[in-house]
Amino acid sequence: NADLDIVTQQTEESKRVAEVLDGLKLGPFNSETSSQDDNIAYIKKLPTVLTNAEIDTDIILGEGTFKSAYAFRDNPNLIFLALQENEETQILTEEIRMLGELNKLGVKTPKFYRKASFTPGGGLIERHGLIVQRITEAKDIKLNEEIDENTRLSQEVLDYSNQKTLRDIKRLQQVFAHNPDLTVDDFQGIIDQDGQLYIIDPIDVGNTSEYTLDYSTNHELNLFNLMW
Repeated sequence: NADLDIVTQQTEESKRVAEVLDGLKLGPFNSETSSQDDNIAYIKKLPTVLTNAEIDTDIILGEGTFKSAYAFRDNPNLIFLALQENEETQILTEEIRMLGELNKLGVKTPKFYRKASFTPGGGLIERHGLIVQRITEAKDIKLNEEIDENTRLSQEVLDYSNQKTLRDIKRLQQVFAHNPDLTVDDFQGIIDQDGQLYIIDPIDVGNTSEYTLDYSTNHELNLFNLMW
């Protein structure tokens, strides 16, 4: 009976999670390219509940407090961001909201495609997550840490940087200049092999004046110093 109660509880929770995720308006934030069309066509063929047949759980591409990133076996351009067990789906809602707000302001972010569930090993526990664009061989860059003439970026970041990087940095500067009350907690990004800069995984995105000096002004200054 105890086992049956657990399964029943998990089933009810799965239904509640599905209802929450169904309310999310997911889709690519930026204009589609031919590769994005290929991704969309691939995703449409996927089952609603993913298994190890689609997701490679042998290698974790990245792992944080709330989510783990896994590769798709048949598509190197996508990842599955899976919530850790027992984490609230509100985390997904907030991440989509925050990156969506930044994207509307002109900030480049990875594309989110759709919701999905995942049952590792075909078990009863269902983990919920999002199918997201994979930025391959990307290098991390912390933008909330102080950057000045004495700060040296990693050689890997410098090797990836080019005119596209400068263009993206200037765009970010303009975003903060035109939105002086914008705050981004844990401001960080990745630079791909092509030199494009994406903003990822903020803890919070807001539009208040209370912390503008601490956050927004420092972000703009750090972005300016990145170009020198």
